Formats: sequence, structure tokens, C-alpha cells
Amino acid sequence: MEAEQFLGTWQLHRCYEERDGVVTVPHKLGKGANGCIHYLPDGRMAVLIQYGGCPGLPAGLAQASDAELAAVSRRFFAYGGTYSFDGDRVIHHLDICSNPNDVGADYVRAVQFSGNFLTLATPPEIREGQTVTLKLEWESVAPRA
Repeated sequence: MEAEQFLGTWQLHRCYEERDGVVTVPHKLGKGANGCIHYLPDGRMAVLIQYGGCPGLPAGLAQASDAELAAVSRRFFAYGGTYSFDGDRVIHHLDICSNPNDVGADYVRAVQFSGNFLTLATPPEIREGQTVTLKLEWESVAPRA
């Protein structure tokens, strides 16, 4: 894997859950989820994801109630840091995260490229006797060769 393959901005195309290789939850983050992931040549990266169905803030950010802000924050996820490679995996080393408990953590993702698409998969987990994987499919905002 070459860093050049990752460079640039990718837009979230879809996020789905697989159980034993079969898509069981086609819209894991809700319909209309959106986001972007950036890989920079200096080895830094950042992710922003807004889940589908995120409520609006009728009075705006400055006037929003604590309850409104909490509802919005539950539908948003972001982190940034550096990245490195290990075989067919990319590792995101977090130095900032919307979940403060994950600062300093490493998010390991299996990688698959297909044309203008990059799929990042979480490590498989066993749940109820099935192998469960979350996959985020990203589309490059610039055409890929």
C-alpha cells in the first residue's frame, strides 16, 4: 500500500454492517449520513461524520439549549491525528476525538480500493456467534487513475 493512494479528500458514500459477510444493516449511521476523511501528505488525517437524521438547531448554535446540543452531539463523530500502514491496514493514531476517551487510541482499519472508492473496515468482532464488521465506503472527491 502506498500513501499516495490515500492522499486527498474522500466523501462518505455509505456505512453498513456485515454479519458473516452479509450486509445486515445497510444504513448503519442512518439514511442521509454524510462525512469526509482527509489524508494529508504530512502524515496527518481527519474524519468528520454526521449521522443521518441529525436534528437541526432552530435557534442556532449560540441559542441552542443543552438538550438540543446533546441531541446533535450524539449524531456527530470526529477525530484527527496521524496515520500509518501495516500490510493491508491503515492505522489512525488519534490525538483529538469527539469522544475524549479515545484520545491516544489507534483505530485499525482494513483497506480495500476499487476505482474511486476506498472502503475502511473495523476489525471483526464476534457477536451472538457471528462475525460482525462495520464498513465505511468513501468516494474520492477527485477522480482517481
